[in-house]
Amino acid sequence: MPHPQFNAWERIKLDTRFLQTPNYLSVALDEYTESIKNYMGHRGEASTAIRNKLNEILQENFETECTVINIGDVLLGSIMMERDLRGDFSFTFDHSLRPDRKLTQEDIERLKLLIFQGAKELEQVKDLKYIYENMNSRMDELILSLQIVIRLINQKYESKTTLF
Repeated sequence: MPHPQFNAWERIKLDTRFLQTPNYLSVALDEYTESIKNYMGHRGEASTAIRNKLNEILQENFETECTVINIGDVLLGSIMMERDLRGDFSFTFDHSLRPDRKLTQEDIERLKLLIFQGAKELEQVKDLKYIYENMNSRMDELILSLQIVIRLINQKYESKTTLF
């Protein structure tokens, strides 16, 4: 896993804290961890498919291609959310086309539309969206479970103390 916060559960499983974790919570955390791994694995495939589709569109419509190797990663967030989140399209295509070509704002808007339409049809992007929704659903369920556990623990210990 790329981020340390996602490794916390793996570290917990290696010591005695795991023995104190309710089984339903262990199962939910394992499933969530697996959904993250699945998502991260499919991101690369979707990024490659987006890069290939982009270069196909650029070649067909503008007789050029993008030189940014990780352009699929750069555009993936915008494509997943179906909107240009950070202005990636305008910024990316200013100096990254070969042969060197300047796209007008109108060209960029047309390119953006073509990419969004083309990406919707890519199986890798469809799969990634499904996996992403599944991962978020598992996260929501896990958060709800943790809220319930915390509430129960608070109720149990608040009723035994005079501080509250």
